[in-house]
Parts: sequence; structure tokens; C-alpha cells
Amino acid sequence: MISKATIARIMDATLIEEVIGDFVTLKRRGSNYSGLCPFHADNNPSMNVSSTRQIFKCFACGKAGNVITFLMEHEHISYPEALRYLANRYNIEIEEKEETPEEAAQRMHTESLTIVTEFAQKYYSEMLYNDEMSSRIGLNYFYSRGFTDEIIKKFGLGYAPSSLDRIPNGMDAGGNPQYRYKKARPSFSDVALEKGYNADYLVETGLSFKKDDGRLVDMYYDRVVFPIYTISGKVTAFSCRVLGSSDQAKYKNSPDSEIYHKSYALYGFYQAKNAIAARRSCILVEGNADVVMMHQKGIENVVASCGTALTSGQVLMIKRFADTITVIYDSDAAGIKAALKAINLILQENMKVNLVLLPEGEDPDSFAKAHEKDEIEDYIDAHSQDFVSYMEMILMKDVGQNDIYGRHQVVNEIMRSISYVSDENLRGMFVQKLARLFDMDENKITRQVGRIWRERRDQQRAQKEREAERREQPAAVPPPPSAEDAPDEYPSGESMTPDPDYAPVQAEPAAPEKSSAVQAFSYLSQFEKEILSLLVRFGEAPLPDESSMMYGAGLGRSVTVAQYIKDSMDNDELVFTCPLYKQIYDEYFSIEKPYSEDWEEVQGSITKYFTFHSDQEIVRFMTDILDEDQLLTSRKLRESLTPEVHTLGKSVPKAVLTYKLRLLEHTCTEIIAGIKAAEKAGDEAAKSEALNQLVIINSVKLALTKEINSL
Repeated sequence: MISKATIARIMDATLIEEVIGDFVTLKRRGSNYSGLCPFHADNNPSMNVSSTRQIFKCFACGKAGNVITFLMEHEHISYPEALRYLANRYNIEIEEKEETPEEAAQRMHTESLTIVTEFAQKYYSEMLYNDEMSSRIGLNYFYSRGFTDEIIKKFGLGYAPSSLDRIPNGMDAGGNPQYRYKKARPSFSDVALEKGYNADYLVETGLSFKKDDGRLVDMYYDRVVFPIYTISGKVTAFSCRVLGSSDQAKYKNSPDSEIYHKSYALYGFYQAKNAIAARRSCILVEGNADVVMMHQKGIENVVASCGTALTSGQVLMIKRFADTITVIYDSDAAGIKAALKAINLILQENMKVNLVLLPEGEDPDSFAKAHEKDEIEDYIDAHSQDFVSYMEMILMKDVGQNDIYGRHQVVNEIMRSISYVSDENLRGMFVQKLARLFDMDENKITRQVGRIWRERRDQQRAQKEREAERREQPAAVPPPPSAEDAPDEYPSGESMTPDPDYAPVQAEPAAPEKSSAVQAFSYLSQFEKEILSLLVRFGEAPLPDESSMMYGAGLGRSVTVAQYIKDSMDNDELVFTCPLYKQIYDEYFSIEKPYSEDWEEVQGSITKYFTFHSDQEIVRFMTDILDEDQLLTSRKLRESLTPEVHTLGKSVPKAVLTYKLRLLEHTCTEIIAGIKAAEKAGDEAAKSEALNQLVIINSVKLALTKEINSL
């Protein structure tokens, strides 16, 4: 595992604007940079990159984090792989350190799954060439498709045999052939177990399944095998085709697992990535055999989706290497329908899309088999159409020239696709083309396309607002108790409301029908976050002496913000309810801090430690609070007249005291519920004890409220 010292050197050398600039065109804006976000179909620069804080955030889709987060999300790589990428980019030698047992277990589990799938690929490949029955069936099938040994080995193709061979056994009375079966070889599952591979891993990767009696049975048999590789060339999944007529599904594909996610997988991508990057163009076909045959003919920038309809994740994978996707699906009705569905998906990821319709009855495999490379490329060049021309050609086939309603429907479909084009000039050209094709008024089409775009934008905004409301909705707990909420004996008194200027924002939503502990976590998390924000940003800053005399702070000695918070929490034996916040809090006081008389220097190293943490949840938390620190609200505008560090003597005690007040309010809510339950049950002793607790807590609340309002 990479040592902490190496990670520190990597982080010191790394400039986030340089790394993100390798993938995104950035423009300087003051001390920051902005660019189009690569994580969604961004039309206006929505991603902000801070060179001073070394974080990025997209204000449209919400993606945020540090340079490691960006690489992990954009390149679909792990945390160690991202560190190695940066080390290689900045020529830093990597030193390894001993892993923790948990880290080693997680890494070994992932590696073990990949080892199992790579063993399976080798097994299927060896059976294809070395087992007589497998060769007779599987190899002959590939030869019949026109595949050469060279291309078979390039893609690692194989055959999954049954453990039984079917032997001819005469004819029945009706003259139909009869067969008998004999055990010819051990099953793949038996071989894997004999070689020491873990049964759970075989099941998890979808290579085997476990019967009720505990026996492992092969998932794939009597099928040719197409391995699926990661971008780095590791086998993580399979697509297996049954041969001949069968009641079984034509293809069986690996299920999603820790090492394979089909919505982000493309068949042939590992073999095609260099050609795609070189041409900045990708040809998208439907089937595995289409990919193999096109590669065999020398056209290597070709991939296919893995047993699923095209997904946005797959388009984004291609987008990393290409600007244009050319869709060449089968020429039958199903292929044409799939091509039409792919158009908007590609356009909304801000990519160019062209489409090629093959001659009737052809698919990319059969067409490539019958032609040479130059002929295939010439056909693609001659028949490649933009999406407007393709949609008009396909959709108008069954619509008569006098069918006004049919023509209207076709125009609406094409306008909907045009509305996904982000480039204004290009969109205008497509509008002009549509107007010419249907002899329509260009201005009317432009207005209609704009209306469709605005409707979709409004729907997306509404969806985001609904999601935001769900996140920001207060927890499903009763409000702080008042005299009206309590039974007759509840003592009324002064208002317990602190200064309105410091009233809490709405807390995170609680899931319905959760326990009171979970509800308390949701209710208190906002206040815990406020304390933690002050801790990680100003923990080593000194507090004025008078601050240390506040309620719960200790003996009046000069203390730092961190010591004040810790003393306040320890004195009342308080522990954060949010697991993430508790982890950060505990880690803050356990990490080794550099010595310096300049508290800001020490704090900077602590902030950097958490900002570049290996736990991406902690990174997201840091990005949030650092980003919030930059947001200019009316309150922050007032406070900006005085630097925040100069107001810590008030803001830190206020945050801690407000947290304690909210804890007591929640406790009161539970006590009141207990009082009502005791009343209903007629338990006067329990009711009296609860009322006494309520009086004591209420007096403490009153003292806290006065103290908060005095700050």
C-alpha cells in the first residue's frame, strides 16, 4: 500500500487545475478556473476549480471533491490507481507501506474476484483448443463465422463445455435420432474448486450457482464465450452464446458485481481504445461478433454495449476518448429502433452522432465479412448521415406525403432530438435542414425547439428542487416543546428561543418510520456539522481568554478552538450521533499535527489532510464546508466586514451551546412522549419522575438560551 509520506509528496506536487486541465478546457476567472463539467451534458461552464483550496465543484450536477475524486469519477479508477496516476504524472517514486487488516481484506477480495474471472477466461480458451469436443463445436463455430485464430486469441474467445458429452445412440421407432450422455470431463466449477478457488467468489462473479444441496453448478455450458475486459485489460465478466436451437436464452451475461458494472462496460473497448483516441471517433455496433469481425478487417475503433441497451454511462466512457459516435446497428426493425433510441442519449452527453443504415438484411458482422477494409470505410463515408437526415428517412417510410398527422409526429420527434444539441450554431443548422426537408417556416421550428428545451430544463429543475427539498426537509421529529404541548403539570416559563440570527437551517431528512435515535441523528446533524466546520477550519486558532470561561469550557485557561470544543463535549459526555461526523471528529484529535508557532500553518496541514483523505465521504464533507465558506450570503456579507477568525470568541461557544440546547430539546420531546404514555397507562410514579426530569432540563435550557442570547 502507498505510504502516507508518498501520498503527502503527491499532494504537494499536484496542481488540480493542471490535472483537470488534461481532460477539460479551463479558463481562469480571478484566482479560480471554470470549464464544462464532464460529468453531465454541460452547455455552459458549470464546474469551478479552486487552485487555492485544491477542490472542484460543479454547480449544476453537484459533483465535487479533490483531484483524486475527479480522477476516480472521470477515469473510473480506484483510490490507489488515482494516486499512481498522479505519481506517474509528476515523476514521484512510490513507497509502499503495510496495509491495515481491513484494507488488505478489501483489496484481496477485489483482486480475488478478478483472479477468478481471469482463470475462467484461460480455462474457456484452453478448452476451445485443447478439448476435442469443445474444439469440434466451439472452434468450428468461430471458423464458420469467419474468425481467424489471430482474432480469436486477440479477444480471448473460448468455449464453455458441458461435463457430459452427447453420444449418438441409434434411432427410435419414428426414425428420430437418439442420444446417450456420458461424463466426459469435470465441470468448470469442479476444476476451479480443485485448484483452490473460493466457491463464494465463483458465485459472486456469476460463473457458478449453488444448488439447494450446496453443490456448485456451472452457469455457462455448451456456449461460446466472449470475455469482457476492463479499460486496463483485466477480464471481469463474460457474454456467452448458446449454439444451435435451444430453449435457453441466446446470450447469458455476467451479473453486476464488485468488479463489473454492465452500464459502464463496452465490449471490445480495451482492444479499441487506442484507435478511438487516435481518430477521436467511435463506431458503435450491437453485437460481440460485429466488433470482432470489424476488428479483423482492420477497423478497430469499434465497440458494442454489453448485453444491454445503450446507457449514458457507456456514452460517457466513449466521450473520454472521442468526440463523435457513428451508430451502425443491424438493418432490421429492432436495430433501427435501437439506433433511434441511441440518438438522444448521445446528443444529451454533448457528443456528435452520425448513423449508417446497412443494406437490407445485413448486420455489421455479415457486411464486414463480405467486404474489405477500404470498401467498408468507403461505404461508411458515403452513407453516414446526421441524425436529422436519418430520422427523416426512417420515420417517413411509413408516412404518406399527404398524411399531415404522421408528418407532424415525425417533425416533433426530430425537433425533440434537435433540442439536445448544445451548440447554438449547429442547432440552427439542424433547424434549417428540418425546415427544408418539410418545407416549414424556420422561425416556427426554432421557437418550438426552444419551447421543448425549456420544458425539459424546467422539468429537470423541478426534479432537482424536489430532491433538494427531500434533502433539506426537517427530520420527522416533533418541534421543541412548548407549554401548549405539555400536560397540565408542565411548567411554563420564559421563551427558550435563541437569537433568530443564529436559528438553525433545516436539518437533513429522516427516513420514515425510523427509530428515535435515527430521527435524533437527522435532527442534530446540522448542528454537529457546524461544530465540525469550525473545528477543521479553525481548530488550532487561539480563543480569547473570556471564551474559555463560558459554560462547559473548563477552567478559564487560554485554549484553542479544538480544545474548547473537546472540553465542552467531554464535560457533558457528548458524542456525535452522525457516524461520519464522529469519524472526522475522532480522527482530528488522533492525527499527528506538525509543530509550528503559526496556528494557520498547522491548520492548513490539517485541512489538507482531510481534503485529500482516502475516504471520499470525508472529501465530500470537506468540499461542502470549504465551498460554503466561499458562498456570499447577506449574512456573510455583513460578517465579511470582520474576518471570521476574529469572531471565534462568539461563534465557537454559540455553536457548541446551540448544539447542547438542541440535544436538550430533543430529550424534552422524548420525555413529554413518556409522560403522555404514563398518563394513558395510569402510572403516576413514572409520570411524576418524568415531570421532575423535565423541570430540571427546562431550567438548564433556560440558562443555555440566556447564555446564547448574550453572545
